[in-house]
Amino acid sequence: MTARDVRSPYAAYQYDNIAVTVDATKGPLTVTAPNTNVTIAAGTSSTITWTVNNTNTICNTVNILLSVDGGITYPYTLLSNTTNDGTQSVTFLSNIPPSISARIRVESNCLSCLKFFDISDVNFTITSSCNVAASNICNSAPLTAQEGNSALNLGLNVSYGQSFSSQGMVPSGAGVVSALHSGTTPGSGGCTTANFGDSPATLRFKPSVTGNYTFNMTGGFRHVTIYNGEYNSAQPCTNFLGSTAYNEGVVQNPIVLNLSSCNIYTAVFFDVAGTVGTLTITPPSGGATFVHNPPVNPNYSLTYAAVNTTNNTISAVSATSNFTSLLVGNYCVYALYYYSGTANPPVFFNPVTFVGQTLSSLTGNGVCYQASSNCKPITVTQICSTSVTSTADDGPGTLRRAVTCNTENTLITFNSSVTQINLTSLLNISKNMTLQGISPTIRPTINTHSTGINISTGKVLSLQNVDIRYMGVQTLSGGGTLNITGTTLAKQ
Repeated sequence: MTARDVRSPYAAYQYDNIAVTVDATKGPLTVTAPNTNVTIAAGTSSTITWTVNNTNTICNTVNILLSVDGGITYPYTLLSNTTNDGTQSVTFLSNIPPSISARIRVESNCLSCLKFFDISDVNFTITSSCNVAASNICNSAPLTAQEGNSALNLGLNVSYGQSFSSQGMVPSGAGVVSALHSGTTPGSGGCTTANFGDSPATLRFKPSVTGNYTFNMTGGFRHVTIYNGEYNSAQPCTNFLGSTAYNEGVVQNPIVLNLSSCNIYTAVFFDVAGTVGTLTITPPSGGATFVHNPPVNPNYSLTYAAVNTTNNTISAVSATSNFTSLLVGNYCVYALYYYSGTANPPVFFNPVTFVGQTLSSLTGNGVCYQASSNCKPITVTQICSTSVTSTADDGPGTLRRAVTCNTENTLITFNSSVTQINLTSLLNISKNMTLQGISPTIRPTINTHSTGINISTGKVLSLQNVDIRYMGVQTLSGGGTLNITGTTLAKQ
């Protein structure tokens, strides 16, 4: 075995001998059902079978997972930690979406870092009343902003469909007037029309980043026209952006067009009805193109969820992707396309109830939804102020935030609107600092209740024109020093 590090600009190698022993009496584990193109209804039970072949002596428990995208991802756990005995009845939850490319995966469950598994060989069909749609967030570039900053009002939108680089297109329907460049050289002149008797095939898409995209059409006459927005066959020059055709029908591929991130564009392949063509779009570095086919279903809605990446729980939801209320931390924002109708099944869940749950627990709890295939990373940084402007116990502008984030020997003042602060937990003073009220007659009151203030050994807390009200005898603790000027300590 050879290993190489990735240090730049120089790298090192190391190698060693390793022996791999294969026991022919154990394995393989193979899925045997469903292993044909059967149909299973969501909300019903079905029996999953697999050949054990002595793999239970390696690991005696397995997980049974479900994919609805042909085996690319396995977001649904039908059963976990079940006995590796070759058969198990499982329930396909009612909130699993319909699919014609479902697959089953049976995998060992003994080690998280090493698994043996098998996947059903053939796609099968799932019928369901949970008609969710795939989506991708645009723009998904990472963002760092201070808490409360207007940049956290993200203004996101989505594309409904998967990313692609090549897409088949087949014109159909009645002939229409085609759009092309009017000039005598490729890409020159404005839009003009010509009646070749061709039919259209349309493809709506969104680019993920702004930049130059290369379009190459194969098949037929290779005539493709790109529109900035929607295509209107009655007005074929409206929204015209560019075409491979020019000079009354000369065609040259490829063409390069500058596109804006997250905008809707439409590609139209003009040719004889039934002609098979393929459009290939090459994005700039770091970019991608996504099919955009928005579903038209009044019983479904879109919202956005900020998932805390530390514990994977949903911290906030917003239909407008406004996350200015997020606390300091790291998040990834997903789009959630969910059922919002009144029929049952599927069951409606208010997105407000999503907060505090994980995405996987939403599935397990029966929520009919589908998360976007990507998310937007968000880092919310702390605002550190020397002025106390909030009466809350924690957060931006609070006393607790000020004494925690500021450095040694900081003077912390109080806004005139802050007259009382109620502490709900112990306030630790770990640095030398001064808390200063406005004047001897305008003094904020800190109510410590039974929580108290702890001054670290060797540190000095100076209070000037600040009153403390306490409950009990343990208000001030620790080995530090308290200096007071114009201050009262009063028992509640």
